Amino acid sequence: MPRHTQQIRAHLNWLFFEGWEDINRLIYDTYINSPLSKRDALVGINLDVDDIWRKMVAYNADHAADARAVARKCGDKKKAVVERDFGEAELTQMTEEEAEAALWDVVQEICDDPDGLDPSALPEDLRTEALQSLARHLGSRTIESLSESQQTLLTTIIFAGCCEHKDHNCTKVGVVGMGKGWQLLSLTPPILLANKDNAATIALGVDADSDAVERALKASQRGAHKLVSICGNLFRHKDDKKGHQDLHRHFFTKVKFDVTGEHSTVKFPDTSNVHYGSHNAGAAELVTYHAAYLEFLSIIRDSKQTPGLNHSEQNAWNGLNDIPTMTECCVMTLYKNAVSDPYVAATRKPGVNHVDLGPLHMHVRAHIQKLHDNPDLLLDPTSSCEDATLDGKPFRDQFAVDSVHFMASRCPHLEVILKEFLKATLPAWERFSAEFAPDSIISLLSPAEKLLISIPPMNDSNEGLLGGWRVHSRTRSATTIQHFSAQTAYHRNDTEAFADAVLDTEEDAVYIMRLARVEDASGAMRKFREELIAFKQRVAEESREKQQKKEDNAVRRIAELRAVVIITGEQDLKKLKRDELHQQLDVRREFLKEPGIAGKLLKEMKNKADMLDAIMESDKR
Repeated sequence: MPRHTQQIRAHLNWLFFEGWEDINRLIYDTYINSPLSKRDALVGINLDVDDIWRKMVAYNADHAADARAVARKCGDKKKAVVERDFGEAELTQMTEEEAEAALWDVVQEICDDPDGLDPSALPEDLRTEALQSLARHLGSRTIESLSESQQTLLTTIIFAGCCEHKDHNCTKVGVVGMGKGWQLLSLTPPILLANKDNAATIALGVDADSDAVERALKASQRGAHKLVSICGNLFRHKDDKKGHQDLHRHFFTKVKFDVTGEHSTVKFPDTSNVHYGSHNAGAAELVTYHAAYLEFLSIIRDSKQTPGLNHSEQNAWNGLNDIPTMTECCVMTLYKNAVSDPYVAATRKPGVNHVDLGPLHMHVRAHIQKLHDNPDLLLDPTSSCEDATLDGKPFRDQFAVDSVHFMASRCPHLEVILKEFLKATLPAWERFSAEFAPDSIISLLSPAEKLLISIPPMNDSNEGLLGGWRVHSRTRSATTIQHFSAQTAYHRNDTEAFADAVLDTEEDAVYIMRLARVEDASGAMRKFREELIAFKQRVAEESREKQQKKEDNAVRRIAELRAVVIITGEQDLKKLKRDELHQQLDVRREFLKEPGIAGKLLKEMKNKADMLDAIMESDKR
């Protein structure tokens, strides 16, 4: 039974491989010193500290770079352990003379001055190091003689990215693609939905410091995703003392009964806690009950003692009345019904194994390409929904899709923005499903080998605990995190049944109580708090250094740009080399902040002529 404060302390380092090793060592030490271990040894049951690495097959997490780094380190550790195991088995097949000769060869390689050593009387630490190196070398050679798939199963850990994270990340990329689409197509973008402070700064316009206005504009967001987040805070705030969630539930229970004839007390999608799919669901909610939400906001406005909307409410009102913003809501609604919902349903079926999902992810990319090439599959009300959905089944929310078709006549750019969204998600799906690429580990596995591996397609076991702690701490404010951890482990691991079955002696009870007393007297939580503070201080210091470096680079960059002589004559510009033209572009973009060049990327200017044209167009303005 691991001491939970140790688990918590290691959780601070979950991004680091060392956290895994700390927890593994704690479990091993606790067991190996227990009476249970001694009884198990009598019947041939033994635990080795490296058994976790021998048995680890996959690492299930989100797609963050740090999670992948931990998975790689776990894979390196497993490979080292397996190579050592094979090498030690190989050593047992050698004669003593052969083993000593091989060991001496290794000593000569790793030692700077082997001539002064006696092969028969090596220092203990050097002999241990050489034996480990020899074992890995022999093991590596043995493993290389196996088939490629056998080597993979023995020495590699499969990284399995959570499928709901895949969908979540690809949706975010699609939203960004939508936002860029308005600019690329020279269309009026969605209305800016700035917070109260930024809106006040932006409203000052020319009377304010231009840098302050620019910072406020950069910090402000627009579009469907932002509108849904605002509505989520208004109608289902994570702090139940804020927002209009009670009034919202009462109002929309009646609205939905009038529309569907069914009683529904479903709340607004949980965007405050970034619940999977919540922003797509929120967009569908706003499209489906668009008129009702406008009426609801008007009731909020007119029922106040002093009629009016606060800033967040006004933002929601503005967004709901903005055609480009609602166009994006329509796009997200269509994507939810055609791709996201069927995809999540397919990955959440009982018994689904992550290693079997390669064909599904290939189908996702092919289907998105089909929708991009023929958007009428989604936009034409007479098209078959079976052709539009990923799984060939009816839309899961036909009413929401019908609402999009009803609103489409007021959204003239719906088709082009839909195509921009789909185009952006294609490379994202390819990137986030890289574990299924033709040359990936999973693709090399045979059907029989896949049967030996079981990886859940979701990371719910970990993600769910984060929400569990949040809810638990809200209702039981006196509970400590170590108590929650212990309680959760006790129920998840069915500890009571385990204890009843194998920890049934007085000796076991004494050992457990002794561990508990040691834990209580250790000051573990105090040490944990100190480590937490030290960790935060280290992060803050690194952040300050990073920010200072960024500011120093900005100052240096401005000095470099000030030193550049601005050239405006076309003939003089033509004489410049490519790097010198690049400098002229940078001066206009970064120093003079000319909007004509600021909107153009350097990669779009493939040669000197393109750069010259951009400079001349900017100078004319």
